Order: sequence, then structure tokens, then C-alpha cells
Amino acid sequence: MMPAAEAPTRFLRRVCTMGAGEFASKVAVTLAFIWLARVLEPAVYGQVEWALSLLAVGALVADAGLGTWATSRIGREPDAAPMLVARVGWLRLALSMGTASALLVVASAYGGGAGAALAVYAAVLLLTPFFLPYLFNGVLRSEWSGLCSAARGVGFAGAVAVLVHTGGSARRVALAEVFGAVLCALCSLFVARFVLTLRVPVRAGRHGSLALLRHSWPIGASEITWGVLWYAGLILLGYLARPEDAAWHAVGLRIVLGLHTLVWLYLYALLPTLARTVTTDAAHWKRTLEASLRTTGWVSCALALVGTLAARPLLVGVFGAAFAPAAPALRLLVWVLPVAWASGHIRYSFIASNQPRLDYHAALAGAGVTVLLTLLLAPRWRSAGAALALLGGVLANALAAAVLARRALPPVAFVASLWPSAASCLGCLMLGAILTPVAGDIRSTLTAAVALAGLAVLVERGRVPRHHLHADC
Repeated sequence: MMPAAEAPTRFLRRVCTMGAGEFASKVAVTLAFIWLARVLEPAVYGQVEWALSLLAVGALVADAGLGTWATSRIGREPDAAPMLVARVGWLRLALSMGTASALLVVASAYGGGAGAALAVYAAVLLLTPFFLPYLFNGVLRSEWSGLCSAARGVGFAGAVAVLVHTGGSARRVALAEVFGAVLCALCSLFVARFVLTLRVPVRAGRHGSLALLRHSWPIGASEITWGVLWYAGLILLGYLARPEDAAWHAVGLRIVLGLHTLVWLYLYALLPTLARTVTTDAAHWKRTLEASLRTTGWVSCALALVGTLAARPLLVGVFGAAFAPAAPALRLLVWVLPVAWASGHIRYSFIASNQPRLDYHAALAGAGVTVLLTLLLAPRWRSAGAALALLGGVLANALAAAVLARRALPPVAFVASLWPSAASCLGCLMLGAILTPVAGDIRSTLTAAVALAGLAVLVERGRVPRHHLHADC
């Protein structure tokens, strides 16, 4: 279907077109949720986000790592794509039916607006056999993956604008999600049939589909574990607290997950360098990692600093005055970013050195701690307790990754690389806290941010030439 290799210019064009579609989808979805936060009651918004968190984990279960694994398989054997699409489709159908049934049971037991929304969301899972980004990426036509993503995001936003207004229900938001998913499925099928002229042997694909699970499940287990780590707090809040508390946690989590995309993109771009050096040139890998840790430490600390000091005006400005009570949760959640960025260097080094199971074990530790702390803290401190539990889970993941790295990776000076940015951020945070009662949130945040930027320039100006960062990064 496609040649085995592609020119660098074609690769860049493919990445840019896919990125444009993903960006359009992200912008549309973000605007839709800002609209929802402003027209729905906080309790209803909390119902929407609670149901969506269960859908997010359910979608990972229904996929079982098939998307990632099938992309790699089709990339190696493009001629096998028609049969693989058929087998993945049948297996996804079986998994999605089981997962959707489980969500319906939860929806029925939970009841109310959140239960009604979850019941509608379950229909999205039944469309997963027709989501084909893995096919488009595998045959090096990722621009179509971006198009389908944009169709889903823009379709959802458009349906929200039509269906959901002041006083709307969570079920209407779920219907908008189904509409976007239908557009994505139709777009995928159209491109596969009329652009790629793919003829899928549907009946023959039923045989041997279950065997794919043996290959994809190790990937799926890791993805599900990370889903639990991120969403366990929000899911459990639906049982341990009020819908409003789920809303306070959800808006902070939505902001942090949006910013975490930057973390993922950076580490994903760094992965090829790590893969080339971690097993063949340990000294180069060490220099690269330490330089990257130093640089990203300043950036992530700046994000956490601004998110902490300006949490209230940020939430009020974006989501409306009704979400001002979410500020304590956001002040805790935003510190997930520097921890995740630092520990991500270890995680991606595990992947680069072909030791993905270590990443899974670290994620399992983080997910377990998140669930345990949420059960302990959320009943008393509600959204702030769930946020603290997620931060604790991410810290546990980082600690587990560091322990595993000591026997699996060459030694790296993590503390020496991170302490200048961490200490400077702590000082600037104290400065901002002192100034806030006098100057207000915005001015104190700007002052602290400028101070941190100045310290970064002073500290790193003398270090860059000596460590040759331009060569290692």
C-alpha cells in the first residue's frame, strides 16, 4: 500500500498535517468545554466530567493497546493491512460490547443525570471498530488521521453549540459526544474505502482475531494503568463527594492534561536521541538527559508557579466565576507537571532501552497510590483531597521509576540537574505569596514569574558553554 520508507520532507509534511488536525480538534473541544462550564450548573458540569472519565478508561479497555500495536504492525507489513483491519475490528467489537455493558451497569446503579449521560456515552465504545487512525498512521498517511480527529472534535463542539444551553443536561452533552464519534467513524470509513481503496475481508477477519490480544495486551495494560492514575480521583469523587466537587477537580485536571500534552510532545521528540545513545553511548545519553532535565526543570517550574499563584483569576477568566472554588485543587494539580516531566525522562529511557515493563511497573505503583490516597483524602477534603491524591500518585510513580532506574539505566545526576530550578521556584513562590495580599494575584504572579526568569538566565548563562548543551540537546 505504501513504500517502506519516506523522505524527510514527506515525514515533516505528514507530521504537520496530522498535527494541524489534532490542534483543530483540541481547540474545538477546549472551546466547547469552556462553553459548557459557563452555561451548565457546576453540579451538571461535574456529572458530565465524571461520566467522561469513566468513558476515557473504558475506551482504553476496549482498545487494549490494539491501536498502538496495529500501527507498528502495518508499518512493517503494509500489505497485511486489510486482514489486520478486519481482525482488529472484530476484536474491538467484542471488547467494546463487554466494556459498554459494564458501563451500562454502572450507569444504572449510579442513576441521576450522571448515570443517564454515562449510558449514552457507552454508545461511543460501539463505534471504536470503525476508528482507523492506526491504519492511516501505519501506511504513512497520518494526515487522514488528523482529519478524522478534527471531524470528531469540531463535530462535538458544533453539536454542543446546538444542543446545550443554559440549564442543559449532562445527557445532551453525551449526545454531542456520540455525534462527534459518528463523524469520526464515517470519515475513517470513507477514507479507507475511497481514498486508500482498502477492501477489508470482514468475514474472514473473524478467524484469528482473538490471537491479536496476546500481542497488544502488554501495551494496553500500561495504557489502562496510566488512565487509572489520571482519572481515579475524578471517578471516585463521584461516589465520595458532591457533583460540584467533581466539577472543581475536573476543570483543574482538564487544564493540567492540556499542558501535559506539551510534556508528552517534548519527550516523544527526545525519544529517538535517547534510543540511539542509552545502550551505545552512555556518556552522551547522560549529558543529554542532564541538560534536558535542567532546561525542562525551569519551564515546568514556571508553569507550576504561575498555576499556583494565578489559579483563581485563571479559573474565573476561563470557566467563569462559578468555578472559583476549584482554585485549591488546581494549585495542587499543577505541580503534577514538573514531577511528570522529570520522571518522564526515566520512563522514556526505559522505552528507549527496550524495557517497557519497567515503565508499566512504575505506573502501577502510581495508580495504586492514587486510588488509596483518594479513598483516604477525598471524603474529608473533597476536590483538594483528590488533587493531592493524584499528586501523591505521580510522586510515587516517579519514586518507583527512580528505584527501577538504578539497576536498569546508567547513573544520572538528577538532583544536581533539578535543584537550581526547584530552589529558585520555591523562593519565587514565597515571594509571590508575600506579595499577593498587597499587590493582588495577577501582579504578584507577574513579579514572581519575572524573578524566576531572571534567576534562570543568571544560573544557566554560565553553565551552557561549559556543558555544551547545544551539542547534546
